[in-house]
Amino acid sequence: MLHFTFHIKQIRRALYWAVLSISIFSCSEGDDSLSSERYMSIPIRWEITNKPTRAVIDSPLALQTACTPVSDGGEGMAISVYGTHSSDGGTVVTDFDGVPLIYASKGSTAPHMWNYHVADRYWSVGSIYDFFAYYPASANGTKNVTSTSLSISNYSTMQQEDLMTAYRQVNTADADFDPTQGVPMTLRHALSSVSFQLKLKDNGIAYTNAYQAKSVSISNVYTQGDVSVNRNGAFSITPKGTLGSTGSITDFDGAGVFTMSSPASSGSLLVMPQQSAAAQLNIELEVNGNAISIQHDNWIVDWLPEHQYTYIIEIDPIRDISITVVTTQWEEPDISDIIIQTE
Repeated sequence: MLHFTFHIKQIRRALYWAVLSISIFSCSEGDDSLSSERYMSIPIRWEITNKPTRAVIDSPLALQTACTPVSDGGEGMAISVYGTHSSDGGTVVTDFDGVPLIYASKGSTAPHMWNYHVADRYWSVGSIYDFFAYYPASANGTKNVTSTSLSISNYSTMQQEDLMTAYRQVNTADADFDPTQGVPMTLRHALSSVSFQLKLKDNGIAYTNAYQAKSVSISNVYTQGDVSVNRNGAFSITPKGTLGSTGSITDFDGAGVFTMSSPASSGSLLVMPQQSAAAQLNIELEVNGNAISIQHDNWIVDWLPEHQYTYIIEIDPIRDISITVVTTQWEEPDISDIIIQTE
């Protein structure tokens, strides 16, 4: 019997994202004995746990849909898995070399589950396994994966992918190793997320004009870089290339209409982690139907991986704008389990 368990954290709007976890799973039939002789007959399977966003993945169903083939009504996304094993410091054997992990059926009548569409890989007795993974499998850039690190060079944020990476080591010689149990592997967000709230500043006057947010963009920042993660899960981010624009956020709740007491909240923008004292914030508004542009120069940003930044922008039509920031690390919210079983 195969068991696939989903652990999903709920997020609140664009302010709480998730961390995606994969677990390597194994299963057996018949006798439940865990003798070493049987490890080699137990295929490696996968368990997906997610705390995600793809800028949009916020539920178990969303992740399943994203990684379901287009022919089955999904989006055709996947998780890319790399795995090697060695014994007593000997030859390193590659088990998974960028194998796509998808949510699909392995047979015409079998139910959908998390699986890889290659021949089953089996546990090797007494070996140490190193697993790396990243999402989405279609992530741009040049990938290089070894048993000690995963790197993506020349990665661009312009495609707005929620890039996530993970690592897990499994020692089958450990006394507590159980090939029938899932091995947790947490996929962590490599990028930063920014969003905006626009409101009118309380300056003691009565506003009579109608204000509507149309777009927000950030320029004079890096949109490309090298991303790597080691066995400890530590990120190394090197912004590179020429300074440019992140692209624009154009989705706001309430059609972008904002007042002094009712702000307009934007969607999220994925950005390359970096520090700068010369970023430029560009805001496009409509005031009584007339286009208004606001530019804020020499804007200081300090973006870290796995962090969200919500910028609260108060606009004073007479004077200027003021900006405050709320920083949130992607925490672990409540997790619910959905267990899918197949005979």
